[in-house]
Amino acid sequence: MRSAKTLARPLLASVAVAVLIVTAQPAGASPTGDFHPEVTAPPGAEAAGDPAENPGSPICYLGGSVVSCLGDNGGTWNGSCWEVVWADSPDTAIWEPGQAGGAPGWNDVNARSGDVIDLWKSLAPDGRATTTGAIVQCLTPDGQYTYFWRQSAEPPPSVEELTAAVRLRVEGQITAPGIGVFPGQLDGTDPTITGFIGWPAWFWAEDPGPGVGAPWTIEDTVRGYTLRATARLVDIVYDTGDKHTVTCGLGAQPTGPNRHHPASPPPKCGWTYQERGHYTITATTHVAVDWSGAGRSGTIPITVDRSGGYDVAEIQVLIVPGNEKP
Repeated sequence: MRSAKTLARPLLASVAVAVLIVTAQPAGASPTGDFHPEVTAPPGAEAAGDPAENPGSPICYLGGSVVSCLGDNGGTWNGSCWEVVWADSPDTAIWEPGQAGGAPGWNDVNARSGDVIDLWKSLAPDGRATTTGAIVQCLTPDGQYTYFWRQSAEPPPSVEELTAAVRLRVEGQITAPGIGVFPGQLDGTDPTITGFIGWPAWFWAEDPGPGVGAPWTIEDTVRGYTLRATARLVDIVYDTGDKHTVTCGLGAQPTGPNRHHPASPPPKCGWTYQERGHYTITATTHVAVDWSGAGRSGTIPITVDRSGGYDVAEIQVLIVPGNEKP
């Protein structure tokens, strides 16, 4: 790490522009080359010249070509450059003219008349007010040095680690809502409260929980990196028990006249049974969990379901003599 230095003079506008241009890559951005994390070289290791002769050696690639897993700057190959933590505090993130190796935005072979560059001030989200994280140096195969700030000096967690962390937080918290139905009831014990042939049945999600009734956002930290995930309802698919399915959102309960007469038109989330009988209704709820962290992102599908019995009867019309309408 570099020792703390006092800025010799204000950073020239041209230098500041140069730093910002070459450091436009966000922290933890996905590499553009072929990334093989399972073969990343440990410090001091080199890629095998012939993988067939040395199958146990780590191998790193760029566009199908084998490259050294360890760069001249001591960094490890990330798919597009050799990456190494250059500074882990504001006071060590000063680049000075004449310093060997790593002139921001320049090939090392180029001459540089320079000024002191405060990389932490230029790259950290709130400049020197940000006291955590690290400045990372990337050395590209053509000898270009670029820098970016990231949340931690620790290597970013993998997609697999982040996905596992999200699942640990949300699975078990996202549950299947109850199945609301009208007319009638689910798993009812009163034989007089049923659905009816030809009467459109309404379906809705009863007491939906987080991620189903409304989007649900959580935050966590994995190895110093902020992980954010939002669960949202995709749809609820009702298997009506008579070889039909209906795809809905949260659905709705009937109101007003629709509680006393068959709805016309029928509800968008519902079904009209044509035969009497006992049916098993299954509601399968699909939730998508969108997550992002450490420059990575993804979506995890969550599926939960609930079932219940639903009785459908035939409406019997009784005409009493003398009460017929003319």
